[in-house]
Amino acid sequence: MERRKGSNSDTGTFWDHLEILRRKILFTAALTGIVAVIFFILGDRVLAELLRYPREMGIEVVYLRPQEKFVAYLRMVTMCALICGIPLAIIELASFIVPGLHGRERRIFIPAVGVMLLLYAGGVLFGYFLLVPYVIGFFSAFGRADILPFWSIGAYIHIHLSLTLLCGLIFLFPLALFAGVKMGIIDVDTLTRGRKYVILGLFIAAAFLTPPDVFTQIAVGSVLYLLYEITIAAVKVTMPKKSRNTHSKEKTDE
Repeated sequence: MERRKGSNSDTGTFWDHLEILRRKILFTAALTGIVAVIFFILGDRVLAELLRYPREMGIEVVYLRPQEKFVAYLRMVTMCALICGIPLAIIELASFIVPGLHGRERRIFIPAVGVMLLLYAGGVLFGYFLLVPYVIGFFSAFGRADILPFWSIGAYIHIHLSLTLLCGLIFLFPLALFAGVKMGIIDVDTLTRGRKYVILGLFIAAAFLTPPDVFTQIAVGSVLYLLYEITIAAVKVTMPKKSRNTHSKEKTDE
């Protein structure tokens, strides 16, 4: 009888946690929906801001099909809400995890969430203010000068906001590496020794993730490599002295 009671209470606790998680997911979805409504109301202003770069370069943005402008508006609203909704999702997920952590775990986890938000925001800003204008400038200057630049609004909104979101997600890469080292999935010495393979992999990833432009691919690959080196430095700084000595002993023994 006692065992049965214990199992019921465990089941109840599990379902309670599941219910809390469900509420947080619904709350995040509702907040993201509110953000989407705000972007829809301010649609003309947001679109004018997004069109600032091509207009400064003398590019006409047009719509080629009757429904394209409306579809582009919806895509713009959805993508902007998603870009803003990811930090909300991170905060809500963190607030779900934190109560189950002990003191030391909580002291590590909360700053990690703050770093995650800062990295994501830095990636979004890098994409919006640096990468997107460069990509637009490259495509507008490419080829013959006598070909008139008329860009489809749907294609432009897609490439602009996709690159911005992609940069935000890419900038979370060092945190994933850091977590992998801390959890023992990967070793810091492995990261250091495999640097040349990582460089190759990062630039191949940049080639797949960015538009077909060598300079953009080099820029994104270089940023990823810089983040990789920063991660290695951060791991070494935060590594306890004991484990650092152990690693150095293992290296000398080899």
